[in-house]
Amino acid sequence: MTPDEKTLHAAYAPLRQALAATVPPAGLEAGLLAAFRQQHPPVSRWQRLMQWLRQDRGLYLSLGGGCVAALAALMWLRPMLWNETQALQAAPAGTLVPTASTELTTAFFPLGDPARIEAAQHARMVRVSMPRASLAAYGLPVNPELADEAIEADLLVGDDGAPLALRFVRGKYQLI
Repeated sequence: MTPDEKTLHAAYAPLRQALAATVPPAGLEAGLLAAFRQQHPPVSRWQRLMQWLRQDRGLYLSLGGGCVAALAALMWLRPMLWNETQALQAAPAGTLVPTASTELTTAFFPLGDPARIEAAQHARMVRVSMPRASLAAYGLPVNPELADEAIEADLLVGDDGAPLALRFVRGKYQLI
């Protein structure tokens, strides 16, 4: 404690001792609660919500505007979602169906020294098809039933025609 706090603490010591022995009257708490209830009657949750919305009209308008924007976005996207759902439902099992999603790709796996990638002046990308079993060499899971099928990959090829990096691609088609 600071010296000022010590002085105040000592000055109020007799008052603390005198108040420690006092007891409030028996009906004081009940009377205070009754007076509070009279001035502030209980309000239902619905009434509280409506009062809150009336007080903060900016929030109310923001919520309404957000709902209108979400509805407009849903109506705009509905044809795309509807067509994809219809195509998926109409296709027989085991067929490839185009979807609205973009291609999914892995990260590039360097083939050899990564410094070669940085040193390449005019590298280009080439789409190739390779056996799905080659995924295992890069630590990716392979379904043994589909190991003989082909998978697409992108090769980053250097100036001299040597492959620098490889990434695997899952196309716009989805196997059902």
